[in-house]
Amino acid sequence: MSLSETDLSVVLQDLYPARAKWYNIGLQLGVSANDLDAIRSQYVNPDDALRELLKKRLKIVDPAPTWGAVVGALRNTTVGEFQLAEKLQHKHVRAASLQGLKAANLLQNVESAIKIADALGEKKRVGDLTTITRPRLTETRWLEIGFVGLIKAGKSSTLNALIGMEILPVSIQAQTAAEVYVVSDPSKPNGQLVGKYSSNQSDFVCNGVPDIEAHLRQLNETVREGQRCPFTKLTLHIRVPFLSQMQDPPSLSISDTAGTDEAGVANIKQKSALVINHLAAFVVLLNYRALKSESEQ
Repeated sequence: MSLSETDLSVVLQDLYPARAKWYNIGLQLGVSANDLDAIRSQYVNPDDALRELLKKRLKIVDPAPTWGAVVGALRNTTVGEFQLAEKLQHKHVRAASLQGLKAANLLQNVESAIKIADALGEKKRVGDLTTITRPRLTETRWLEIGFVGLIKAGKSSTLNALIGMEILPVSIQAQTAAEVYVVSDPSKPNGQLVGKYSSNQSDFVCNGVPDIEAHLRQLNETVREGQRCPFTKLTLHIRVPFLSQMQDPPSLSISDTAGTDEAGVANIKQKSALVINHLAAFVVLLNYRALKSESEQ
C-alpha cells in the first residue's frame, strides 16, 4: 500500500525509535544526499530532521513510498534496525496483504446470509452468552456486523487489516474491553473517534491514529480494572479501502468485540452479550490453537 502525506503522523511515530539514523534511512528511501545534507544543516534535533525527511519523501508520488520500502530501509546494514523492521513488517506489510482478499465478495456473501437468516427466522446461540434474535437487512442497506471470537483470535488485527492501519489496539495480552463500532467514512482517512456519554454531556471526540489508539488502549485498561465505561457507544469513523472501491457500498458498521471467553470479567461479558444480540450478522474468528478447548466450548 502506497504512503502519502496524510500518513506522516503514523510513519513518524513508527520510525521514532530509529530517529538517530534518519540520514541513512533517507538514503535507503531514495532521498538524495544533497537534500539530506540540507536537512542536517537546518535541523540539529534528530526528531525534527526525521519529520522533515518524511515530509519530503511522502510528497514524492513517483515512485510512491510504501511500508515495504520502509521495512527494507530499516533492514539495510547501514541502518541495522532489524527488530523494528520485523515489527513494522508484521504491523503493516503482512496486515495489508489481507486486503488482497475478495473483501467485496465476502460482504455480498454476508448480505445473502442475512437475507436467508431473516427469511428462516432462526435463532442462534453463542456459547452461554445470549440468544441471537432474527437479523434484518433494512431498506437503506444498513448492515451491522461484528467480529466475534475467543480472546486473541485476531478480531482487532483483522479489522486493522481491512482499515489498512493499526488503529485498534493489539497486544500479546487480551486487549479489547470496550466495544468499538467502525463506520466507513472516506472523508476521515486518519480516523475520528466519537464517544456518546450516558449523560447529557457533549460527545467525546478524538482525531488521528496515534491519539485514537492511545485513548482506546487506556480505555480498555480502565474497563479491565472493573470500572464502568463512560460511553454508551464508541464509533470510529474512518476510510475503509475495500468499501470505497465498491460501486454501491452499503452503509456498514463493523463492531470490534471483546473475547467471548472473558472469564471473571462480568461487566465485559455482559456488554459483549448485548452487542452481539444487536448485530444483524457476525463473523466468527477461530483460533486454531483453541479448537475443542474448554474456552471454545
